[in-house]
Amino acid sequence: MGEPPGNHVNGWWTGYPLCRNVHGAYTNGSAVYYMLKSALALKAKGQEAPTEWTETALATIDTAISLQCEDGNFGFSYALDEPRVSDWEGFAGCWLAAATTLAAEWTGKSRHLDAAKRALTYYHSFVRDLNCWGTPMDTWKSVDQEGNLAFLKLARHLHEQTGAQEFLDAAIDSADYELLWRYGYRTRPPAPPLAGTDWNSCGGSITSVSNPHAHPMGLMVTGELMWLTEQTGDNYWRVRAEDGVYWIMQCMELYPDITGYGQYGVLTERFCPSDGLLIERFDDGTPASIWFTYNGWAAAAALEGLLDYIEMTRA
Repeated sequence: MGEPPGNHVNGWWTGYPLCRNVHGAYTNGSAVYYMLKSALALKAKGQEAPTEWTETALATIDTAISLQCEDGNFGFSYALDEPRVSDWEGFAGCWLAAATTLAAEWTGKSRHLDAAKRALTYYHSFVRDLNCWGTPMDTWKSVDQEGNLAFLKLARHLHEQTGAQEFLDAAIDSADYELLWRYGYRTRPPAPPLAGTDWNSCGGSITSVSNPHAHPMGLMVTGELMWLTEQTGDNYWRVRAEDGVYWIMQCMELYPDITGYGQYGVLTERFCPSDGLLIERFDDGTPASIWFTYNGWAAAAALEGLLDYIEMTRA
């Protein structure tokens, strides 16, 4: 079969007009961030990274920098037919900023580092105000948890590359914001399969004010929280990182005996610690407290957190 006609930028979010027929800063930024992170990891092991990864990532980042506002904003979305920002409003471009720090590490070019510094200044105001909005495509730009994860990575990389205290302070602000989204107590899920089990909400991060369920994305900053303990000498950050690790391990242990589907290691993105977002249904119509699906990104977020935790614990 041949490729379907048209572009390939539209996914499940096509029901949201703000995100239709545009390049999303969130999806493109996070993609090139992990391309470069993977390339740098291979380089550290003395291995060659595929040139397609680095060339694609750097071309995307250089285009974004050419369009970057003087105040540091990268924008929310981009046009398909020309290098142009379609929508400036929101936090999603922070993922491009985080990727730009890795471009600076890969190339050694000052323009990448300068662009990342400008971006941190711009996006830091959202974090300080506890008001990061406009990252996920399905929340109509409501306040969310996801974009701030990029900011924590951005601040960490800038501190590692410059040693400047302001970037460590920004990382602490970002970590504080992340923890506001994490459960610090055990809830009582009202619906099966979580209801009546030993499942514990502690350490799980809520996605946004629009989607009141816990998801695995907070595991992506496990390494950053552990790093903060190294930088500050405060073991608090390590303990909070471990909350997330323990949370995701017991989520995986739900499969398959408690969930009723899948196998160990399969992960959904939706765990409902409360009556919020109980929209999944069993065959008899009763509500379910998890989404009966497998989400590859959720497993990847868990793997990133677990691997970072293992590596930094052994160090």
